[in-house]
Amino acid sequence: MLAAMRARPVTRTPTAILVLGGGESANDNPLRGATREAGWLADRFRDTEWRVVDSTRVAFGRKELADFGVLHFAGHTRADDQHPWRSGILIRSGSTQQPALELAAQDIATQPMTAQLVVLSSCESGAGRATSGEGLAGLSTAFLAAGARTVVASLWPVEDNVTARLMEEFYRRLARGDTAAEALRAAQERLRRDPRTAHPFHWAGFVITGEALSRPRLRSVTLPRDQWPVYFLGVCLLLTILSAALGVRAVRRSNASRTGV
Repeated sequence: MLAAMRARPVTRTPTAILVLGGGESANDNPLRGATREAGWLADRFRDTEWRVVDSTRVAFGRKELADFGVLHFAGHTRADDQHPWRSGILIRSGSTQQPALELAAQDIATQPMTAQLVVLSSCESGAGRATSGEGLAGLSTAFLAAGARTVVASLWPVEDNVTARLMEEFYRRLARGDTAAEALRAAQERLRRDPRTAHPFHWAGFVITGEALSRPRLRSVTLPRDQWPVYFLGVCLLLTILSAALGVRAVRRSNASRTGV
């Protein structure tokens, strides 16, 4: 399978990103980390669409998955270790009156796609229950069978906010030109160096299935909104310095004209 994936032509054009998820969790509690993560991606990179499923299931077609080079799922995963092909990704509706949309592994495998990268940044909905990882392995295999080149997923239930931090660093590294493997290792290392997230539970579960050397081309937004305050303060500081410098120069000229120098 890896040899077949490497034989496929790799697009050199900028990669469009589809972000699915955020919003509410399976028990109607907000996944704040996933929502922040989805919003961060939409704000940071061009050609990014962030969707929480509309009020009807028909509003989102699985064939749309073929139109994007990066698929990022931020939400819940239902892992079935006994029947891996029944595992699925739960995507909450934008309306609390509508049930979540589930993309099951057996359905994903039959949908042709050309994504260079699929990221399952999801919390396993049965948190606290021991799992073998077979369920998420089934999801990863389903995406590879459908035509995806690289899949990043966690082998065990992950914490919402910590995962958001890991994903932000992962995508920053990808935007710099790192391979998927280099970007994931750097993101994991950053969490490992933080005493609050040094335990392997927080970072070691994320693995790459498929082509670890994929390098999707992401186009960063020139000035992300979360950096506007920093740039604004920087501009204000620069104007203050220039104003002070001009004031000092004017005073010197005035003094010079008075003394006749």
